[in-house]
Amino acid sequence: MNLPTDKEIFLSNVRTQLSYHPRLQPMDMIKFLYQSTFGAEHLLKEPDYAKRMFDEEWEQTPANNQPLTEPLFQGYVRVNIGACKFQNLDKNVVWMAFWKTATVRSGKDDTYFWKLTDWVTEAFEQLPFAFSKDEWTDTVQEYMNNGVVAVHHSQMYRTLYQPAYRVIQQEVFQK
Repeated sequence: MNLPTDKEIFLSNVRTQLSYHPRLQPMDMIKFLYQSTFGAEHLLKEPDYAKRMFDEEWEQTPANNQPLTEPLFQGYVRVNIGACKFQNLDKNVVWMAFWKTATVRSGKDDTYFWKLTDWVTEAFEQLPFAFSKDEWTDTVQEYMNNGVVAVHHSQMYRTLYQPAYRVIQQEVFQK
């Protein structure tokens, strides 16, 4: 029996992401790559602010029947707040899972991020993106010029999908 390679698993997760969000833009894919590499560690530079933002987002997000989690890579998932509320999950349990995830460094560096970026570029024609390869490579080049930093979702993504989630290690969320 052949086990799937990391690259095959990763590209399967990209396809899953595209099935949930078929109109995502190049910057949204970069955000996916960043979260797959670093998780949410960048969000806890100001813990009180992070908690306040989580509480506000929890209150503002209506319950919905979307998937509870969306796979990223290397055990990270996006946990959808609306789905948590729909399933009556305790807000504090979700916050603590996020907190535990975000306070542990991923151990990955920029090299890992660029490896994932290369995998997307190499497989671009086999992935159902709603943008061209030129748009992808131009966005990657512009991003590269600014260094590997966290980014926001595109305006189109925010308008179409109204994202409300936290990046959590799946094993922490399941405990």
